[in-house]
Amino acid sequence: MNKAMIHTALIALAAYAVVGFVQSKYKIPVVGAYLPGA
Repeated sequence: MNKAMIHTALIALAAYAVVGFVQSKYKIPVVGAYLPGA
């Protein structure tokens, strides 16, 4: 993996973690809006 791929993966993981945290904290079903098919 090159640095660009790693950087993109880290951003995706961070975004997923934030969305998951918000969903669990506020009970808002927002995951589907960010992750198609989820």
